[in-house]
Amino acid sequence: MGITPDIASGIEGERIAYEALLATSRQRSVFAESWWLDATCGSPDGWRPNLLLDANGDAKAAWPMPTRATSHGAVGTGAPYTPFLGPLLPDREAGVARVSADVDLLEQLAQLVADHAHVE
Repeated sequence: MGITPDIASGIEGERIAYEALLATSRQRSVFAESWWLDATCGSPDGWRPNLLLDANGDAKAAWPMPTRATSHGAVGTGAPYTPFLGPLLPDREAGVARVSADVDLLEQLAQLVADHAHVE
C-alpha cells in the first residue's frame, strides 16, 4: 500500500514551491527547512507548508506548521527541538512598501491557517 500518484504529485508540488520560497526568504533558518520539519514531526505529512500561491503556482508566502489530527480537526502545534518557526515572506527591498506588502501577506496567511481547529 503506497501513496497514490495524485497525492504524491500534490505533496511534491507543494514542496517544490515551498523550497523555492525558502531559498529567497529573509526568515530562512534551519528550523524552516523541510528536512528538519520532516525529522522533528516524524514524517513528511506531520506538517503543512500553508502556502499562499500566485496565479503561476509560485509561493508568495508560507507558514510552515506542524500539525496533529484530533476529533475536532487539525491542530497547529510546535515541533520538538524547534525554538522558533513562523511565517516565511519573500525578500524585497526594505522600506514602507515592504512593510505594507508584508502586513498584507501576513493577513492572508492568518486566514489560510484559520481552517485549523486550534493553533498552539
